[in-house]
Amino acid sequence: MFYLKQGTSSARSLKVLHYEGWTGEVGGDTSHMLQLVDTLTTTLMEAETPTLLIQCCDGVGKSGLFSALCDVINHMTYDREIDVYMTVRHVQNVRPSAVTSLAQYRYCYEVAQQRHRDMSIYANT
Repeated sequence: MFYLKQGTSSARSLKVLHYEGWTGEVGGDTSHMLQLVDTLTTTLMEAETPTLLIQCCDGVGKSGLFSALCDVINHMTYDREIDVYMTVRHVQNVRPSAVTSLAQYRYCYEVAQQRHRDMSIYANT
């Protein structure tokens, strides 16, 4: 997709990632969510000027949880440690209505556990 920024004469490329696997309050299958996070990370790394916009139907319900998940996965990948609670609190400082239910917290832990299992499998091969 291309768009023209107001006041400029050059078009910019825009990639849209759309996730349809969301089920209710949480993001659905954890492996699918990890695949989405990995695709997003790869897309941002390949971009000349990495810019990210995460949106959902109400502006925070799904996008807030997804932002927290991205932070959790990035901390696990690059820092090799994670504090899910503190990572979620950081996202809530920016967007207070993000990750407000116990089900969403549990989902963050489930995704982190799935990533940890995936990382352990690769480390053993």
